[in-house]
Amino acid sequence: MYYMLIGSLPALPPHFERAEQVPISKLRLQERLRMLEPEDALTVEKLTDFLVWDRHPLDYGDEEILHRYHQFMEEESHEFLRRLMDYAMTVRIMVAAMRRRRMDLDPPEFLGRWHHTIVENWKRSDFGLGALLPWLGEVQACFDQDRPEELDQILLNVAWTWIRSEAGRYDFASFEAVILYLFRWEIVYRWTSRDAEAGLERFETLVTSAMAEYENMF
Repeated sequence: MYYMLIGSLPALPPHFERAEQVPISKLRLQERLRMLEPEDALTVEKLTDFLVWDRHPLDYGDEEILHRYHQFMEEESHEFLRRLMDYAMTVRIMVAAMRRRRMDLDPPEFLGRWHHTIVENWKRSDFGLGALLPWLGEVQACFDQDRPEELDQILLNVAWTWIRSEAGRYDFASFEAVILYLFRWEIVYRWTSRDAEAGLERFETLVTSAMAEYENMF
């Protein structure tokens, strides 16, 4: 079934910035996903709800994000899916921590496994994690230079790079390959369908509100 599904999907561009349009429409992609077993389809839906920011209502608070993260990690035993979710939370945490620091606030209460490192290196631009997460420098530069329009592009590239690095771990015809394809497609879709003005307004709202200013988490 995975072989048939992957084989029916057109190739994605080597990098999302080279794309002028998605190689398959959202409607046709959804039709192809009907090949998935119900359990796999449910997993895809849960992942997408958490990872694709454009699905989040603007009042989707960090408490809700944290709750969904913990719920997913408690219920999911698949090693790849847990690693994917953990990486997504790492990105959220780092962006939120940088935002709080820029506002001269204390470190967030929830920093997961990065807590001690971030707190001990709060004044360092990369929290002492630049070697492990090299994109932190670019993100911090966007905050320092007030370039929110570039922050979205950088974070898309972070996600794209991570997904591409994971692709070599799994067979062509596997559930993991399906997941990786779907999220690369989401990145291409977001990039090619962006409305610069509306997208900037929404992203700034997400960064300044939903990702950074809820005291209970970030």
